[in-house]
Amino acid sequence: MLHGVEVPYIVRVNKRARQIILRMRSDKLVRITVPPGIRNQMIESVLQDSAASILEQYKKIDALSEVYLEMGKPLSVVSVPSTDGIGSVRIEGDTIYFTTVTGSREEKQALYKRLLLQSGKIYLRLCCADIAVRKRFKIASISVRHMRSRWGSCNSKRGITLNAALMQCPQKLIDYVIIHELCHTRFPDHSPQFWM
Repeated sequence: MLHGVEVPYIVRVNKRARQIILRMRSDKLVRITVPPGIRNQMIESVLQDSAASILEQYKKIDALSEVYLEMGKPLSVVSVPSTDGIGSVRIEGDTIYFTTVTGSREEKQALYKRLLLQSGKIYLRLCCADIAVRKRFKIASISVRHMRSRWGSCNSKRGITLNAALMQCPQKLIDYVIIHELCHTRFPDHSPQFWM
């Protein structure tokens, strides 16, 4: 506990380490690398001495995670508490409006993801269908979902899947991903012909 904030951490002993090293990633887990033989009291002392910088890192992570985009443009955020126990989100102009039950970052992220999926199912499908007609690609289906590591995919039956997260990207990037996947309806791999 640092200044009233619970700080999760893990300790790893490394034979090559010569001093105690603290690292933090976006998950807010402090990773502590120590030389062999270091006592827990010493680790706690280093954590307390580093409290100010750790809490500053927490603030930076929180600030970054509160960035919401629509078509590549950052949105201003307005958040109000829910009066009926139901969370919701909408975008009007350059502002994203959250109505939240808990007010937590996690709740807002979940609502935002849901919004990306709902709007993506309409907008990305229309974009893909339009480009397919204009460029004379034959496709079997277009689906939109959240994907962990890809912007899009094309299966052997000419079914196109697009990542809902594309709704955060500028139109040029959306078009690029769609054309890339449409080209896979003719060339299933990334052979030289695909790039011609």
